[in-house]
Amino acid sequence: PWIVLANYIAVNGMYKDDGEEQSVITVEIETEMKQVNSEGQEILGTKQTTRRFIEGSDVLQNSRSESSFHTLTGNTSVENAKDKLWEVRARRITPTFDEKDTRFVDEVQWRDLYGLEYVENQTFGDVTTIMVRTPATAGALAVKQRKLNCLAWRKIPSRIPGTHYSFTNYNETNSDATLIIRHIALDPTLGNMQESDLDYDSMFTASSLNRTYFGTNQCVFFNHTFDNKDLSAEEMIIAVANSMFSTPYRQGSQLKLNFEQKTDMSKLLFNHRNKIPGSEVRNIRFGTSDNHDGVEFDWTDTSDGATETYQIPYDGSASNPKKIEIVGITSEIQAHMHAWREWQKIQYQNVAVEFDSTAEAAILTLNDRILIADNTRPDTNDGNIVSQNGVTLELSQPFVPDSGEDYTIFIQHFDGSVESLDVGAVNDATHVTVGSPPRLPLVLDADRYARTTYQIVKNSRVRPSAFLVKEIDPKDSYVVSMQATNYDDRFYAHDTDFLTGFFDEISDDTIIFIENWEDLDCPSGQWRLYENPGGFDSTVAFEIQNNIVGIGPAAQGVKHGELDGTNAIWVDLTTNPANTYSISLFYSPRPAVSQLDNQIDIYWDGSLVHTMATDGTNNTETVWETIELSFDAPSSSTTRLKFQSIQGDGVGGLLDDIKVTQIGLKPTYLRSNGDRIFQPDGVSIYRQPA
Repeated sequence: PWIVLANYIAVNGMYKDDGEEQSVITVEIETEMKQVNSEGQEILGTKQTTRRFIEGSDVLQNSRSESSFHTLTGNTSVENAKDKLWEVRARRITPTFDEKDTRFVDEVQWRDLYGLEYVENQTFGDVTTIMVRTPATAGALAVKQRKLNCLAWRKIPSRIPGTHYSFTNYNETNSDATLIIRHIALDPTLGNMQESDLDYDSMFTASSLNRTYFGTNQCVFFNHTFDNKDLSAEEMIIAVANSMFSTPYRQGSQLKLNFEQKTDMSKLLFNHRNKIPGSEVRNIRFGTSDNHDGVEFDWTDTSDGATETYQIPYDGSASNPKKIEIVGITSEIQAHMHAWREWQKIQYQNVAVEFDSTAEAAILTLNDRILIADNTRPDTNDGNIVSQNGVTLELSQPFVPDSGEDYTIFIQHFDGSVESLDVGAVNDATHVTVGSPPRLPLVLDADRYARTTYQIVKNSRVRPSAFLVKEIDPKDSYVVSMQATNYDDRFYAHDTDFLTGFFDEISDDTIIFIENWEDLDCPSGQWRLYENPGGFDSTVAFEIQNNIVGIGPAAQGVKHGELDGTNAIWVDLTTNPANTYSISLFYSPRPAVSQLDNQIDIYWDGSLVHTMATDGTNNTETVWETIELSFDAPSSSTTRLKFQSIQGDGVGGLLDDIKVTQIGLKPTYLRSNGDRIFQPDGVSIYRQPA
């Protein structure tokens, strides 16, 4: 070794007591070190000593300690002491105390001896090293197995904004769980996957949809240490995806993500034509699942590392709550969304169905929304469409409507998509008139396998026909066993709580508008025109693009907009004169287009506040710039935000991920002795601290 470290401790303290008062005493300890040969004989010129004092207290009687830290030198140099054999001994220099009628507490123990070397390396490969110094107190020594808790962020590559999924230097991250999934998947000791095995369009679209849907970045956060060596990469990826309300799945060789949200779109329709006859079983539950009357959701508060419990009801009155813990949740907003989704499903998810389907069910993933006709009931109106004459459809099965009832027909097209149309009139038992023509050609030939199927549902029908996929089990090449539970919009009733201001007390910043056009239909490599693009109004059709050759990728997600000609898009925002508002967006000049053609002016309440004009003549793809602005609200309660192109050459600047954030909201609850007092709709609800 180069260094000798010896620890000495007076377990019972260091003092004297004459019966009237306690006094300080001090004991001197000497540590002697000498280099010896293999036979234990001293090598002359190497003996060294160091002395330390253990000082007592005239007040305290707890343990006292001292460490002797000495750098060794050989008979010629410090370097000569390295990798040699050393003998160490210690002795007490201070004589034993002895006074009449006085009690001395001065016993010293030699507790530890370490040989140390200086470490020149700053890093040790794929290992994190934390040095902790703990005083040798009685309490510290009583801990048999020492543990350390700390906050740490792993540095992983971050996506470069504006690139088609290129990644840059290692950065600290907890901001996007999809980046963590990527890192787990590509790590050679974990997932050992290749870049080509990851569907980045799917993964980052799920992240973008999450941010837009909840109105906050906090629902894609993930903070957790996987410290179980027996945990597989698949289990890690599922845990990370679950925290951001998504389901990972494989399609072919690629890993994809499916974000669960409120939706009116169903992926497949199952009726008598694609269900194995006699295989369907339905179970209907009355009351809540397992008689749960609430939810307790555990999450971690990063401010102090404590485990908090989010309770529904807030007052903790539930006698049989469902206890839930999802790893990686360190935001109360994120915990709130998870807890309320679970509670809503406990209340309203009460129908389960199992059946065997034809092979087309294999394209589904967990939590996909599907439509299922109730073939356990004789009054099911479903079948396939025989012929079409404009908006008149001929049905394969007789349909007799109830008097005074309205109906909707669901049509499954050849591509698997499901379309709903209003039933306008019933001409006879097998012919109905729909409100508009189907959006895709119908497959009517009797010799085709995937003929267009339908299901007719009474609008006033209470029993749900929309379901969420819970299990898919292919039995063989032609039959898939399915399990599903009913879908209900009420599952997601609290998903808008952040957007509606319920969390004003947690974050002073509230996103009041966000648009990135990810929800609009525009396939990869193509563009589409929209009269009213997403949340905006427009003077003429606005162009949405998705990775067009010669233009390039979006800044976030996969889609962006082009503002060309003398077009303008605008949105009227509800604002408060007492607040300040920030605007953030991505802007890129269109490649190979001049500065003037790329110019976009920003107007706030009718006033020009910013001009974006960058020359894209020498660019070969999008080069995104981050634009951040801040303004006060006008005296009125409505403010118009407008983007205006100034030159009509049919090309223009590009926009993406436009956000408007309200700054400086006032709290909606008070803190009192650790309790949180919510006041939604004027009703006080008390949440007990965990």
